[in-house]
Amino acid sequence: MARTQARSPSLVICAAEPKPGGAPVEVEEEAAPSSFMKVKIGKKEYTINEQDDRKTRKTKWLRSLKGKFVYRGPKPYDPDRFTKVSMSTTLMPKQASNTKIMNQVIEELRHISGKHPVVVKAKVNNAKTGLRKGDACGAKVSLEGQLMHDFLARLNTIILPRVRDFEGLFPNSFDNNGNYWFSVPTQEAFKELDELVDSREIVHGFQIGILNNCFTQPDALKLMKDFGFPFGDPRPARVRVSSDPYAKFKKRAKKVRKGLKKV
Repeated sequence: MARTQARSPSLVICAAEPKPGGAPVEVEEEAAPSSFMKVKIGKKEYTINEQDDRKTRKTKWLRSLKGKFVYRGPKPYDPDRFTKVSMSTTLMPKQASNTKIMNQVIEELRHISGKHPVVVKAKVNNAKTGLRKGDACGAKVSLEGQLMHDFLARLNTIILPRVRDFEGLFPNSFDNNGNYWFSVPTQEAFKELDELVDSREIVHGFQIGILNNCFTQPDALKLMKDFGFPFGDPRPARVRVSSDPYAKFKKRAKKVRKGLKKV
């Protein structure tokens, strides 16, 4: 039986030619090579080869620098490690203008991190939400060194298991530089905030970013898995719903103009 091979950038398909009048032959699909598989990073998709090429170009550029132009940030040839943890809470303008709510957010971040947070102020005007430039819109705190490692250990062993309906972190929530971003929906997961339940004004979530010196998604994923972070299935793709109530009629009219559909 003859076999023909059709090769594409991401899939290798081997199909058999059936005999005339015979039973249909199943099409065998082989797994795609890992170097051609696309990984969704942020809003775009990159193959592992594209990420490695970017890392190689960065290494070549860094080795070409001399004298006072030496780069002081993370380098691709450094051992992979965590560099910083960023935790923040975003509030609406009416909530941020309330002193009790702002004090609650600051106190909660201080209990979680062991460090006094910073009040975040708006950089631009936003007419939709009524936010003015310079108004308070939340609070944030950054952890480094021993505080960062202590928080990561508590995050992995205590906080994530207490999240309701937790089924693992999404492996496609990395950004272009390998940093991982996720959110905790409520304060219930943090054991340090159990004593502040009675004085709680609002229920809010936390945005947490785990920054590292990895330049690719596979390296960052391996670093987090070696540390012990549990990962589940990838985040499902978002279904975009148009806000225009006449979108389906416009789409139909466009097909009519092209002659693809009769009136």
